[in-house]
Amino acid sequence: MLKPILKSSMFLITFLIFSITDLSAQKCKFDFDKEDPISNERVRRNIYKLKKQAFTVSYYRKKDEYKLELNILFAGTRNFNVTTSDQLVLKLENGETITVYPSKEFSPVSQATGAGVLTVFAISYNATQEQFELLASSGVTHARSNMGGQSFDVPVKAKMGEKMKQGANCILED
Repeated sequence: MLKPILKSSMFLITFLIFSITDLSAQKCKFDFDKEDPISNERVRRNIYKLKKQAFTVSYYRKKDEYKLELNILFAGTRNFNVTTSDQLVLKLENGETITVYPSKEFSPVSQATGAGVLTVFAISYNATQEQFELLASSGVTHARSNMGGQSFDVPVKAKMGEKMKQGANCILED
């Protein structure tokens, strides 16, 4: 009589331990997760739409190469280049800021649509593992792009900031 109760109790305890372990494990999903066909290195990217399609920040990693990427969309024509002295600044919940600089000079692409002209900047910023570790430790609360002598600010909702924090943790995993 005691043996069946003991067996079922052990089974229940083992099941609970594995359930708790599984719940605490982070499940990482990427918008892009493939192997580079030339270098055979894993390339990962997560995309965060901070202001619908108008302001999108991406995390990128290929081996030891870390980047933050920004796609920013404007109505109308913008005739300036993004220089290597322009910045993307992310403010974190803990009050710290992360500042990154473009990897090279970037030019905009403008296109006429039925609603008028749209201009898109696709900018890649050099980042470090240490900067991603900061992103992984605290959620993003604000993003600012300084380019062409202007600042473009986007507040980040708490839920998105937490998602970006989790994404940085995932990018750091090997």
